[in-house]
Amino acid sequence: MTYAKLSINGNRFRLQTEYRFRTIPKSIPGSNWSDAKQLWLIPLGLENYQSLIAGYEDAGINVEMTTEVEQYIQSAIYKQETLESIIANGHERSPHFREGLYNYQRQGIHYLTVAKRCVLADEMGLGKTVQSLWAAKVIATEIGSPCKVVCVVKNNLKPNWVAEIAKWLPKAKVWVLDGSTKAKTKQLEAVPDDESGFIIVNYEGLRDLPKLQKRKDIDILIVDEAHYLGNRKSQRTKAVKKLKTDYAFFLTGTPITNKAEEFWSLLNILEPSLYGSYWRFMEKYCELRHNGFGLEVVKTHSDKLAHDLRHMTLRRLKKGARGVLPDLPDKTYQKIYVELTPQQKEMYRQAIEDLSVKISGDEVIDISSILTQLLRFRQITVSARTLDDNIVEKKNNKFEFVKYVLESTAPEDSLVVFSAFRKPLRHLARYLVDARVLTAQDIALYDGESELIDQFQAGKKRLFLGTIKKAQGFNLHRASRCIRLDREWTPAENEQAEDRLHRIGQKENVTVYDLIVRGTIDEIIEETTNEKSELFKSIFDNPKMLERVITSGKTIV
Repeated sequence: MTYAKLSINGNRFRLQTEYRFRTIPKSIPGSNWSDAKQLWLIPLGLENYQSLIAGYEDAGINVEMTTEVEQYIQSAIYKQETLESIIANGHERSPHFREGLYNYQRQGIHYLTVAKRCVLADEMGLGKTVQSLWAAKVIATEIGSPCKVVCVVKNNLKPNWVAEIAKWLPKAKVWVLDGSTKAKTKQLEAVPDDESGFIIVNYEGLRDLPKLQKRKDIDILIVDEAHYLGNRKSQRTKAVKKLKTDYAFFLTGTPITNKAEEFWSLLNILEPSLYGSYWRFMEKYCELRHNGFGLEVVKTHSDKLAHDLRHMTLRRLKKGARGVLPDLPDKTYQKIYVELTPQQKEMYRQAIEDLSVKISGDEVIDISSILTQLLRFRQITVSARTLDDNIVEKKNNKFEFVKYVLESTAPEDSLVVFSAFRKPLRHLARYLVDARVLTAQDIALYDGESELIDQFQAGKKRLFLGTIKKAQGFNLHRASRCIRLDREWTPAENEQAEDRLHRIGQKENVTVYDLIVRGTIDEIIEETTNEKSELFKSIFDNPKMLERVITSGKTIV
């Protein structure tokens, strides 16, 4: 006798049916057959449910479903209708709705509300924040009773989140936990039990607030820059894991920064029933070998990993065949090779000699001393003064290129310069002022001050100087040219920085200039970051991951 029984397990449908009817659930992206349990696990979603029911009806089979499934479908339909209502009347809540939402953003909002616990991995610049905020709004409308949302963000991005909530949900309550642990504890205690709103806390703040971790009235968790949870043993990861919520949205344009196994940490928090074992994950998706010290990954099964992650990861790209913003201007890269000055060459030669002496000696070398020496190589290629403020540097060829770009473009054309180090940016500012290319008032030397971003975007500053690590969560699309004096070892951080320019609102083609010194650590970093980027693209820009993308970029409001 043919049969099909549908229930819910975590954030998947659980389908018990005869294996000979496998073509029906197999056609749904992200579906997996469990040999151990003899059933299908299918990603939650209204479209998946409709495809499943239609397939079995065509085969003449009635699907028996639990009350939980029926309630879920009613909820999904309600959320879809609520989203349409909110969008239709959005201008009454926020004047910014006049700018419109894109089709892919609407799809993203609905996906978050029905997937419940998932990763929104859209490429940087596609508006993950606004999608998560409106998904929270839809869910809060359905819940009806007081709904609290905890937003875990980087400390320097708290003002950005406050501003985004005020922009899109101006009537929403916001509580920011800031200051000492004692101060944050008092602020948390002052949050009323009977009010809906957003609690904003940084990673370290959450770690220091066990009362927040154990709080029972949190309905939704939003984690910004969720790749910071990639270390499964870190205190910040353990703190986020303690928050128990029905809904959890992990936002990151770069779910993997170095190694594929980092993603397990996110999956373990979102769906521990499926991803409870780290080593089972590693054995399934990676080839391992023992190198004498421990196990290392020799290969990642990118296609399989991309296929299996589709049920809880939504990834869209800005450009390309599957891009959701085909009208967004292009982004191009130019390598600019420069020479070290004689002063830098001598310093670099001496640094190599110092390292050679350490390696050739009989003493055991502390790995930290090697890393310190590598850091020294990087600093020298940017500026001799990075090591010592007292060094007199009469000429710097990387600084000269910045000077050349400023002098060869119109005075109203702005420029962004990034470096891994703050000190050379300060020296660059002085270098340009001394050369009378700019005045001090023309330069925004950014160290987390939101007012400098506003001034640059308003055209009051021509040059923006910032470190790569702090270039997250804000817009610099007034500029279309970006110069990287050097790179970080992690490609995700480099891309985060450049995509401050290449995002919604950009009107010009964006050019990124990479300044590289041949035969130095600059080339080693370039090669390493390129390899890491290929690994990331093989998983998250894989066609298997991008199958359900809506490619229309038209405004729907």
